[in-house]
Amino acid sequence: MTEDETLLKNLKDKEDMETFSKYFEDKLTPEQKEKLTRSMMKLIEPVQNLMAGLPPSKDWERLTGLTIKQLDELSLIEGAALIRAAAEKEKPISKKKQAEENGAITAFPEYIALITDKDRAGAFQFSNGNNKCYIEKLETDFINNMVFDEDTGKIYFKNNRLDNLNIRDFDETNKSLKDIDIPLLMAIYTAIYCNYEWLGRDTLDIYLPTFTNKLGVNARGDNLQAVLNKISEFTNLIGVFPDGSYYKVLDFVGYNPETKILTLLTPYMNRLMFMITGESEPYKLSKHDVLVHSIITNEKDKIAVQIVTQIIATLRQRGQTSPTKEDRETYKEKIATIESNQAIRRALEKELSDCTQEEQKAKEKEYTLIYEKEKSVAEMILIKTTTIKMKFQTIINRIPQFQEVLDGQKTKDKNIILSRHFKNAYELLKTKTYAYTEYTNLKITENTPTVSMLKDNITITHTGRVKR
Repeated sequence: MTEDETLLKNLKDKEDMETFSKYFEDKLTPEQKEKLTRSMMKLIEPVQNLMAGLPPSKDWERLTGLTIKQLDELSLIEGAALIRAAAEKEKPISKKKQAEENGAITAFPEYIALITDKDRAGAFQFSNGNNKCYIEKLETDFINNMVFDEDTGKIYFKNNRLDNLNIRDFDETNKSLKDIDIPLLMAIYTAIYCNYEWLGRDTLDIYLPTFTNKLGVNARGDNLQAVLNKISEFTNLIGVFPDGSYYKVLDFVGYNPETKILTLLTPYMNRLMFMITGESEPYKLSKHDVLVHSIITNEKDKIAVQIVTQIIATLRQRGQTSPTKEDRETYKEKIATIESNQAIRRALEKELSDCTQEEQKAKEKEYTLIYEKEKSVAEMILIKTTTIKMKFQTIINRIPQFQEVLDGQKTKDKNIILSRHFKNAYELLKTKTYAYTEYTNLKITENTPTVSMLKDNITITHTGRVKR
């Protein structure tokens, strides 16, 4: 440790301040020494506070900056560097940095990891009789349909499915399906998706301010309590797998207001991720899509959000129409002809020896434009329009919460509900997803259904996904 560093390390009272100042006595004029000492004396109290573990004063940054400036002006580079080092060292660590150092997840993406794997795309929907993985609420009738096998020690469902359960016949004290915030549940799953190493841990620690910020929520006061309340509602959910096994979707372990760390248990999500990715991170993207903005979670119309996720998942699952073998052969023939024509033009150009240099450049530009145009026309053979049709009823069937909202309503009211949710979904597809920038020539018929039109289709067309 240098003499300078020793002095600065012991910089805790007036006497040490004066010693530090005297160290430069032979380098300062009396006026400079007085000015520097006066400035550094102002640092005594802030330094004492920091060393006592108290928060730095509001003047700490200004005073250290002023002292550094004066040292720089006096060409005392070494002294200025020491003050800088002390200021940086004593700078308070942010709660986010502390959370990161404690191992919590502090970085979250600006998208929702949407499951597009066909067998598990409904993993965050309630059972509709078709989805192989799904979630259910722990209700009395649900529990009564569990059977304990004394030989194996396992609990399983009657008939290995929940088809015989009417999950909407709840007690009056129970909340209905529509109160469960499915988009928020998907956002928590996305936190695991982007932090794959957490799969092997017992708990999931999330730095809540950054997480909610990505969702478009300022988690303070009532907003914070609202988020925590929504998350705590997930503790009554279980996730069911095709083999009849089930796991708690989420357990709320706790929230520390001092560190702002939310601690959860996510057994269903962890197993789901393992099943989808084959326990190998590089493959996760092949069965997920990231076209939906994370901020969509903050939308009030949760059903519209789920319509959006259904459309995006179908887009990914359907893929795009590929050119036929005949198309590719025709394309090769046309390209060969175009290349031949271009070669002929180049040869003729060389024979025109009487042309000026400017005329030759003009001809070369003209031939290049002709070539590019002909090539573009030929490439149209390989571009195929993909057409996807989705029945309105199919979308509703995939969103049990949507069906619950419609049940028991008069036809007129059903038509209003249908129109509102689908109109909102069409707008969200444009403003809260990357669909229209990710797919070339994407067009979605924005027709809103009535009860009598539920067998009609939403028609989606595009000419391929942008290659990146």
